[in-house]
Amino acid sequence: MTHSIVVPLVLALTTLCLAAPSTAAAEDPGGCRDGRIVFEREGRVWLLDAGAPERPVARGGCPALSPDGTRLAFCRVSGRVPDGGPDTVVTRPLGEGPERVWVAEDRQGVVTDLVWSPNGERLAFLFHLASGGEEVRLLDGNGDILVFPAPPEHAQGPGTRAEQGHGGDGKTRMSPFLWGLAWAPDGRSLVAHDMDQLLRFALDGRVLERIPLVELTGARVETVTSSDRYVPSPRDGTLYAYTGSVPGTARFEAVMHEPNTALFLHDRFLGRGKNLRLTGKEVTAFDPVWSTDGEYLYFTGYRDTQAREPYPFRILCVHRTGRGLRELARGEHPSVAKQ
Repeated sequence: MTHSIVVPLVLALTTLCLAAPSTAAAEDPGGCRDGRIVFEREGRVWLLDAGAPERPVARGGCPALSPDGTRLAFCRVSGRVPDGGPDTVVTRPLGEGPERVWVAEDRQGVVTDLVWSPNGERLAFLFHLASGGEEVRLLDGNGDILVFPAPPEHAQGPGTRAEQGHGGDGKTRMSPFLWGLAWAPDGRSLVAHDMDQLLRFALDGRVLERIPLVELTGARVETVTSSDRYVPSPRDGTLYAYTGSVPGTARFEAVMHEPNTALFLHDRFLGRGKNLRLTGKEVTAFDPVWSTDGEYLYFTGYRDTQAREPYPFRILCVHRTGRGLRELARGEHPSVAKQ
């Protein structure tokens, strides 16, 4: 998920955004497996090519596939972090080839949110420092690392943010960390949220834009969690896929004892709260990523009938209109490329 024909587009998209999607017996527009997908399951990275069975390709987690589908990045646990979190980034060709390994030798922290730039020349990730605060790191094709602190109000350590929140209640949101790192379509900036605002920032850390999350979701900002993501379409920087808390089915809440999470589409051109819900009440959704053509969304999720399973997580795919929900594999944290 350019607006050259304004009036017809507004009418068409408004109709789309107010329509409830049907995830049961929906018309399948096809295309969910036309790409190359990697995902994580039980300590391994798995590859799923169109028309081929899944197979393991690495030991590790948080995989990221370059847009052309030729290079793989993933994280590993070295044992240096007390809580056992991943602190090492590995890059290599998807097939045979040498590994490049990055680890912070001078400090402890946890690696999250590995994402390739749209042209595949850089890998960005968040490094959450054990001492507090975080850094955004960029790994280029030569193996060199560019490091900059997260935007200034996020680099002060836990609980020190002094800026007023923008949730509509005037209260300060005490989250020093960024979450849900993603590239903007221009390839020259990144986006992430702090559970209050969506920030777009340059590759030197300068904040270029701040979007109150309430402007995207139309819901109270207190419902936002660190696991939510707000991901711009690779084809249209005004179109965002995001996850947010919603009531679950009685079956889901009886098992999980917490709200459900749904997948939505927001077009900033239409304004606050004009969103299309892409998943039904029986489906949980998180970790969304776009297909490279901006037509499909892949995400981790499961149905309420799967909630009691020891490992319920599935890789799911849906068209950006909400049609054609399809289960592809057992796993989580998908990353998608062209085949």
